[in-house]
Amino acid sequence: MTRQSPISLPARVFQNSKKKSLKYYALYTNVVKKRPVTSFLVALALLLGIIVVGNFITKPKNIPAVAPEPKQVKVFSIGKSPTITTQAQIQKDGVITIVAQTPGIVQNVAVKEGDSVSRGTNLISLSSNYQGGNAASLSRQLAQVQFENVRDTHDTQKDIIQKQRDLANAASDNTEELRKISEKTHDDISSLISLNNGILDTLNTNLQNLKDTNVGGANDSLILATQQQISSFSAANAQLNAQERGLSYSTNTNNPPTKLANATKDMTLAQLDITEKALDLSQKISEIQLNLARVNEALMYPVSPCAGVVQKVNVHVGQSVTPGTTLVVIYSQTGNVTAHAKVPQAIAQSISKIENSNLMFGDKNISETPTFVSTQTTDGQLYSVIYEIPEDLQDAVSNLGFIKVEIPVAASGTNSVIPYIPLDSVYQTQEAAYVYVAQGDKAQSKQVELGQVLGGNVEVKSGLSDGDQVILNRNVLSGDSIKIEI
Repeated sequence: MTRQSPISLPARVFQNSKKKSLKYYALYTNVVKKRPVTSFLVALALLLGIIVVGNFITKPKNIPAVAPEPKQVKVFSIGKSPTITTQAQIQKDGVITIVAQTPGIVQNVAVKEGDSVSRGTNLISLSSNYQGGNAASLSRQLAQVQFENVRDTHDTQKDIIQKQRDLANAASDNTEELRKISEKTHDDISSLISLNNGILDTLNTNLQNLKDTNVGGANDSLILATQQQISSFSAANAQLNAQERGLSYSTNTNNPPTKLANATKDMTLAQLDITEKALDLSQKISEIQLNLARVNEALMYPVSPCAGVVQKVNVHVGQSVTPGTTLVVIYSQTGNVTAHAKVPQAIAQSISKIENSNLMFGDKNISETPTFVSTQTTDGQLYSVIYEIPEDLQDAVSNLGFIKVEIPVAASGTNSVIPYIPLDSVYQTQEAAYVYVAQGDKAQSKQVELGQVLGGNVEVKSGLSDGDQVILNRNVLSGDSIKIEI
């Protein structure tokens, strides 16, 4: 017979409780099944009784009401000198960024950070390839050789042109002398023709006399001889007349031969003048091409445009650069340091002439008047307001950095200028915008019409009156008790 292990007392009590619970649960289940409505009503009554007893037990004690403490607020008063807060960009004329103006390979870096350089100091050397070849230098050498050749032969070519000009003048003079000789020959021939005409007249008279007295053929031989003489002199006159007509034609300055000679001379001299001018132009063009080649070569060897200190070298040997790549940054203390604020036209035209602007340098503020306010747009639709940075603060700002500037836009006590209030003091919904103003010791909401936003401020076109104190805190609701911080 197997002996059972003894059961501990806690386990025995648990088993008895479990049996009783099952017995009561079975009994309750049977009652609910027999009388469901009655069971539901009894359970509901028990629940209501528990709620009523709970209310009596947990009823809070009466605590006297305590008035809330006023909220400390900061305000902006409408009617005092309106100001706008905006950013101004620092421009240091002495900070010079040297950039690559032509593509190339960095062949040599001649400076390092901290080096002092003078005007014209070589900074970087570029090459056209990694072997160090420089196409710009070769182009400069070619242009220089061409220029030197043109320059060296220039005087010789001008001497040749002058000699050609002298030859043209000499040829013209020779033609004129020949014409004068022809004129004298023409005169001689005319005289000879006149003499021959006289002889012919005499011979003709003798011939006629011989014919008249020729009785029985006694003068036949004389008549024949006279006719032969007349024929000889007529033939000679015919030749002389031909020569005379040719000489008369060629020696007349109004006839083509003389005009042709003169035109040839003028054309030759004009051509020589053109050749001489072309020669001078060729020399100038060669010189310009040489200078252009030198400029292109200089692009491969950037130099410092002023004396200064090298602040940063941005490239290294072997690096490929393109136009615009920053090579070296140099700082020269000779340049001005200014702050440029950009404002709309309404603000630029309303900047106070008697109050200073407040320039913020971290935890230090200074008062300055603008050195210049532009009358034309300088950046899109904005105008420039320029301030001079004092020497003791120039090292505290960086080039192209920003500082905050508070700019007064009207004289104190006026409301002629539309006010600008801090943007954080405005609450906006889909329908309207409003601000909280101080009315005694209470906060009151006012609807406003907003204009353009400038920096951290916004223009208020309507809704505020002179003397209104706009609450700047964001933890205030309409009707809250407030206390203005002094």
